Amino acid sequence: MSGVDSDRAGEKETTSALEETPLTVIEPVSGWSGLDVRELWRFRDLLFFFAWRDVKVRYKQTILGVAWAILQPTLPAILITLALGRLAKLPSAGYPYPLFVFAGLLPWTLFATILTNATNSLTNSEHIVRKVYFPRLVLPLAAVGVAVVDFLLASIILVLLMVWFAVIPSWSIILLPLCAALVVLTGLAAGTLLAALSVYYRDFRHMIPLLVQALLFATPSIYLDVQSMEREHRSPPAVSSDADAATGANQVASETTSSEDDTQRGGGWLMVLFYANPLTAIIAAFRAAALGIACPWGPLLVSTGIVSIGSIVSLLIFRRIEHTFADVI
Repeated sequence: MSGVDSDRAGEKETTSALEETPLTVIEPVSGWSGLDVRELWRFRDLLFFFAWRDVKVRYKQTILGVAWAILQPTLPAILITLALGRLAKLPSAGYPYPLFVFAGLLPWTLFATILTNATNSLTNSEHIVRKVYFPRLVLPLAAVGVAVVDFLLASIILVLLMVWFAVIPSWSIILLPLCAALVVLTGLAAGTLLAALSVYYRDFRHMIPLLVQALLFATPSIYLDVQSMEREHRSPPAVSSDADAATGANQVASETTSSEDDTQRGGGWLMVLFYANPLTAIIAAFRAAALGIACPWGPLLVSTGIVSIGSIVSLLIFRRIEHTFADVI
């Protein structure tokens, strides 16, 4: 009897131990599924680890170290200033062209870094994706970390340029964090979608550099947006007498009417296409907030809506095919 009692006692201890052991149930996602915030929160330490790993790897074994974060937008700004500011003499809303260009390249570099890193995040970590379970969305989200660190370091140059050129910020500078957040959301939405697609088609990895180069010139990061160009074009010239003032006003009115007629005849669809790119209004708003230029509120609201819808669509597609990544990558 003592042997039977000991066996029963052992079974009870085993059962109680199994009951105390935490059980994790992993179920495949069926159909369309949204963001599981609680699951991401449970893996927040892993998200921080991946982000910190990317930051350390980025500057490891480099001579200049974190100075590369400052040089990335600074060197292109110098070249563009010489080419477009000195030679082409593009308008800069009355601000020094180096400051004007850097205020546009700063958010653009943030977007380009997030887009590139997020797109390659899954394929660069394929050995982890195959062996370990975790929310795959952690990898594109972690790609934001190194881009934000670079952005904050490079922002020091923007502050120094504003001090050097004696540009006093206006109240609109409080909108800078909002504009930066929209840039991050835009890059993350596009990068998450391309990351999911690049698992199946590695062509997207090769397409990203071409896409970034094309978007640089399709986005007003190095030149004025259309609305600002029109405001600068319509501003009346300086005059010295009443007669000259009347003549100048008539000339501006006729040029404005002619410009509007040209836009209505053939250029209207170009402006629609120009502002269909959400980065157009977002980067213009970032520059406006930094320098005190008039903010394009209408296009900015439209861009915010486009980015919000795009983020939802990107997330749904990512979650829809997330369970197949380990088998395909």
